[in-house]
Amino acid sequence: MAAMEGWPDIGTWLGTLRQSRPVFHSEADFQQALAWAIHLSDPSARVRLETRPAPGMRLDLLIWRPDLGRYLALELKYLTAAWSGEVNGERFGLVSQGAQDIRAYDVLKDVQRVERFVDDHPGWSGMVLVLSNDPSYWSRPGHGRTTNADAFRIYEDQVISGSRAWGAGTGAGTMKHREAVIEVRGDYRCRWSPYSALPGSKGQFRLLALPVDATRPSPQVLGAGSRIPPPTADGPRTDVAAVSTPAPRPVSATGSGHYSPAELRAELRRFEHQLRAAGLRETSIATYVDRTSRFLKWLEGDYQPRGPN
Repeated sequence: MAAMEGWPDIGTWLGTLRQSRPVFHSEADFQQALAWAIHLSDPSARVRLETRPAPGMRLDLLIWRPDLGRYLALELKYLTAAWSGEVNGERFGLVSQGAQDIRAYDVLKDVQRVERFVDDHPGWSGMVLVLSNDPSYWSRPGHGRTTNADAFRIYEDQVISGSRAWGAGTGAGTMKHREAVIEVRGDYRCRWSPYSALPGSKGQFRLLALPVDATRPSPQVLGAGSRIPPPTADGPRTDVAAVSTPAPRPVSATGSGHYSPAELRAELRRFEHQLRAAGLRETSIATYVDRTSRFLKWLEGDYQPRGPN
């Protein structure tokens, strides 16, 4: 599971979990089963459920190994369609939760919550795990129409970043207790992977993992000819902030001045929102945005072009 490399053991934990528990009765059941799998895999790990790590903040799981310098905050979502069956002699009856727009909003809210936690707790990383047997979460509809909940979709290959808000026509009932705009500082591409395959309709379960890292230091502007150093063998990539360059200044009307990579990403996100608001198809938006995003990754040292061989 390449998407889970931020915590070396998470793939092992989930691999073990899927063998013994291909389905869960509820989100609480999912949380407890994962916590138990972690404990069995690593008895030295400290695992805490339903935590209150800071005033006004709740997190599903905190896992840490201070002796190894490993600290992980997890938020879980279990989004179900109706399914019933027997697994290893145990009867399951999942209900159809529906309200996919509201539940997808809650997924992004979890991302925002975990981001804020890891930013305030140096040394911690985070992850949001979404398990579902409802294809409407990962399958993009064919109609191509803009909806009021487009900003919260978690379809396969969807990119989540920037400000995420309800459309102008959203009813007050839909937004109740979820009116706030969600601010996501990272860029997250949704990649759903198979989790389990059970008999019957809606028996296919998939998992979405969204790793969260602490915010990088605010970058300085890159002057003409500057290049961000690539990763080194003996340590992480040198951050943009380490490059000695002039302080940021606004772009003038004649086009002089510079943007930092962070400012370019912010402008790219604004461009993406305007494309979506204009009603362009998601495939067209991806064409416009993805290539520029790849260039920015190259600029930051996170991408190296490779040929067919």
